[in-house]
Amino acid sequence: MEQHAIRISHPPLPTSPSMTVRSLFAKDAWTMVRRATHMSMAPHPSHREIAFLGRSNVGKSSLLNALLYRKTLAPTSTKPGCTRALHFYEHAHMNVRLVDMPGYGYAGIGKKHASALSMLGQHYLLRRETLCCLFLLVDGRHGIHKTDQGIVAWLCEHAVPYHIVMTKCDKAKDLDTCKKSIETHQHVMRSSLSPIRSSAPPLTTICAVSVKSKEGLSTLRRQIAIRASSPMASSPRALSM
Repeated sequence: MEQHAIRISHPPLPTSPSMTVRSLFAKDAWTMVRRATHMSMAPHPSHREIAFLGRSNVGKSSLLNALLYRKTLAPTSTKPGCTRALHFYEHAHMNVRLVDMPGYGYAGIGKKHASALSMLGQHYLLRRETLCCLFLLVDGRHGIHKTDQGIVAWLCEHAVPYHIVMTKCDKAKDLDTCKKSIETHQHVMRSSLSPIRSSAPPLTTICAVSVKSKEGLSTLRRQIAIRASSPMASSPRALSM
């Protein structure tokens, strides 16, 4: 059905205690509260949510474990396509959730299932009122992939704000070239949007991290803390009408 851009008024959320990096990422403060294969299974939208999206095998679950000082909280696997649902992780004392979204771009799970995951992801990004930030993970070893380009185009078209995190930077040969290719692609995408879609989000920030060497993790934790504590404001989203 045709997509129409409308504005959503976010419901008021309970005020969290003073949010610092130390308190937000306190050891054992996080638990997985829900695994949702359909939006009807998602927890009540009572918390600010920060989502992580990326290609299968980009290291989303491993990054979440590293950020939260855990080893097995987010399920990981050597086989791509392990995350096939929305995994919601909730802080014990603050009104914040982290969301591990299904990976994309892995043909091994079958076209039918991949399509269902794509629809689930779209519904979450377009309809979740309490989503306040999306981190798009890109493999730092290879730069922005063709499927990543498609995701960026979709996010721009539907005015979904996002920030790019380059993973596995310890294995990347040339991070600067990778960053420049991502920035160039973003500029091209925005310049190609029609005037109707001029509400595309501003150019994103790019952060490089490594789970193995711990590089960039403290910077990313600070970014998450800032966005988790920022006031929720009305933002344009595209919904199926």
